[in-house]
Amino acid sequence: MERTNFTFVSTSNWLKTLTLLLVFGFMGVQQAHAQPPQLMVSDAAGLPPASSMTKVLPEGQCAYQFQWSVLVFDLAGQATATAYITTSTTSTSVDPDASLMQLGAGQTYVLDVIAAVGTNTLTIRKDGPSGSVTQTYTIIIDDVRAPQIYGPGNMVIEVPSCDTDGVPVNWTVSTVDDCDLAPILMHTGGPASGSLLSPAGSPYTVSYSSTDDDGNVANYSFTVTVNQSPDPAPIVDVSGNGQFTVPACLPSASIIFTGNIYDCGISVGDDLTGQITVAGAPLTVTYIQEEDGFAFFEATGSLAPGIYPIDVTYDGVTVQTLFTVEQEADQLPDIHMPGNLTFLLPACTNQIAGRFAITITDDCDPTINTSPSRLSFTYTNGNGTATLTPLAGFDVAQGYFEFERVLTPADDGAVITASYRDNAGNTRQVDATLSVVSQPDTWAPLIIYPSQDINVDLDPCDPDPAVVVFEVTATDNCDGDLTPGPVVVPGSEFTVTINPAADGFLTLPSPGGETFFAILQPGTYQVLITAEDAAGNVRQEDFFIIVTQDPPPPTNLACADDINVTLDANCQRFITADMVLEGSFGCADPNDFRVNIATDDDPTNGNILDGCGQFIYEVTYTGPDLNGPSQGGSGGPGTVINGFAGAFAPGNWTIVEPPLTGLQNGTTGLGDVNFTATTLSIVSGADAGAIVSIALPADGQLVFDYAYQQEATIQDDIILIDINNNRIIELLEDNPGGVGTNDQTVTGNGTADEQVQAGWILMFVVQGDGFQSSSVNSFLEINNFSLTTAGSGGPGSFPFFNWEDCWGYVTGEDKAAPALECPPATDQGVITREAHVLSGELTTSSPQLMLTDYSCFIDGSGTQAGNHYYELTPFQV
Repeated sequence: MERTNFTFVSTSNWLKTLTLLLVFGFMGVQQAHAQPPQLMVSDAAGLPPASSMTKVLPEGQCAYQFQWSVLVFDLAGQATATAYITTSTTSTSVDPDASLMQLGAGQTYVLDVIAAVGTNTLTIRKDGPSGSVTQTYTIIIDDVRAPQIYGPGNMVIEVPSCDTDGVPVNWTVSTVDDCDLAPILMHTGGPASGSLLSPAGSPYTVSYSSTDDDGNVANYSFTVTVNQSPDPAPIVDVSGNGQFTVPACLPSASIIFTGNIYDCGISVGDDLTGQITVAGAPLTVTYIQEEDGFAFFEATGSLAPGIYPIDVTYDGVTVQTLFTVEQEADQLPDIHMPGNLTFLLPACTNQIAGRFAITITDDCDPTINTSPSRLSFTYTNGNGTATLTPLAGFDVAQGYFEFERVLTPADDGAVITASYRDNAGNTRQVDATLSVVSQPDTWAPLIIYPSQDINVDLDPCDPDPAVVVFEVTATDNCDGDLTPGPVVVPGSEFTVTINPAADGFLTLPSPGGETFFAILQPGTYQVLITAEDAAGNVRQEDFFIIVTQDPPPPTNLACADDINVTLDANCQRFITADMVLEGSFGCADPNDFRVNIATDDDPTNGNILDGCGQFIYEVTYTGPDLNGPSQGGSGGPGTVINGFAGAFAPGNWTIVEPPLTGLQNGTTGLGDVNFTATTLSIVSGADAGAIVSIALPADGQLVFDYAYQQEATIQDDIILIDINNNRIIELLEDNPGGVGTNDQTVTGNGTADEQVQAGWILMFVVQGDGFQSSSVNSFLEINNFSLTTAGSGGPGSFPFFNWEDCWGYVTGEDKAAPALECPPATDQGVITREAHVLSGELTTSSPQLMLTDYSCFIDGSGTQAGNHYYELTPFQV
């Protein structure tokens, strides 16, 4: 809204006012020290305005604008003026405002004021060095125009004939005011907008009032008249009906004809039976569903092909429609070939049994006629065309036929043909192409081998190489288990090679996996396993065998010059080689040395020291011959090693647990292996048994006897292998279960007499199945074992040491005090004494005392020269 001034001042009056302001300003300067602080306000007429004033605005105006003059001065210095105005009106359309404009550089201002509708408070303040002065004015601006209310005016509403509840009626009422932006609108009477109004309460009076900020009130009202429409005639709706079809093979079809009746007089629960009629065709109303204002009906019947004019009547209203019933044409048979004719030949197979089904249906044939003149199935591939015969149990009523055929890669692209002619002579033939896809074999054989490297640490004194036992199995998804062989045969044999070459390498067949024995000197060996299947897929795996052996400690022995020993309670002491030999035994065994006390009281009892005193002892070597394979030295050929001693001592044999035979899955664990000086016994019960092996120490003739007992599922074997892995002898079979039947006990015995060479491997095997039937043990027993070495002797072999028989002194000391045994104390006793009288005279034939045999007697008291005779007198204590 534009600002409007309601007081106008002539130009001469403004000039007069301005002149007065300038004069007062000049006089203020001249009399600054004689006048008190002043704030002078004057209106446009140059007069001081009243502190309270009221203005009535013309219509359409919402603010009052005017200008006053303001003069300020202060005796103490420069003064300034400020002004501001506020109003009590909350939603005025014009905001009040007070602004000062300074005239020149003096202390005179023009005040421009805009007062809004309502009560305005104008504040003018002078500020200076001497303080502040404030003047307040109340300016009331009256708004005498009431708000305007806009509404719909009188309303007439028509209610549908079937609607007894009335209808919702909506309207909009709004209010505006010149000076109040948001006048208050109140609903003061009648129904509210959106109320459900019926003819029963018509007419309705609705009233509103509106109030602005200045308290001006406006009122508004209108009427709403609700009238009921008259009821129409019923509506019969049969749209959507008229076209019906009779299947090709039937004389008529069951017809369901539906319709709707719209009538305000129908309510839920009414019974309209007999009130809806259908004429023009043999149709009967069989179902009616009554709802408020309408009803749904169904009419059913059987109609032959033709055209029927139909009349539907309800409550005097009839609607006509036309029914057309058409006969469907006889259709060709439907042949449904198999949905999936792609067959996959899995890897490792060259044929599969393919099964597929064909379904034949016909609109008029109740069952499928299987006469060859009407129904046929053929199969065509590269070999020609053949008739397909359905599997037994096919269903002619459903037209379901199932087939099975052996499929090979040659059947890829074969064509299946099905043909059928129905009763009306309609024939259909369908072809389908069969696809046979061979899955390639891309899997290399799977190799199972030791998951970690094998580390063997030989005893420094062990003369034999290491016997390392491990298992390797190779199997293929298509070719099955592969067997070890000298060369790789695709799909059949795999190889296990050791680099560098082993001293001996043996494969022991086993149903649970091949067992390999390698004779290895100290060193690092790579075991490479290579397997290839028939499809050309190759797999290689490897692991390492590390055999280590520290150098043997040196043997350096000599007899001690003189040793002292304490005798036991029997005045004896057992003297062993380790008591009298000084130095290092190295790899020599103290049991291989014989100690003989040569000059004690009983020289015949070997290393038993008898009596007190100093005696001479002798030490001789009684172990394996010094020219034998385990000790070396010098000597001639023909050395005989009898029994399990020397080079064949129990500690020189390798004993391992074999895998179970695989025929059973019982208890694992090492069987019992026992050595005596002449016998080796291997016994297996409910365990895996044992493999006992040794590398032969020298060339020669090996002889032994053996006896065995085994169940048919147990493997007993005696194997001799040369350095080229050739089996020289195999006394028993290597195929468990090859003799007798399961759990049958088999016994036998024999003798081995074979010329052998150094480095060949002798192996005794009892491989169990983990079970024990009827408490029968399987065993292998070796007796009369000997090796007669050949050759010309020579420096010998590991471990080597030189030996010379030696002697020394041993002194037996009796350090035990005599033991006195006294009878219990008594105050009386009876003793009998009998004087000893020589029965004759001592002669040169009497016994003679040998003083050298009683050194203690000689040391204790001297003796006279000559012979010393004595008489023996027997007596009993």
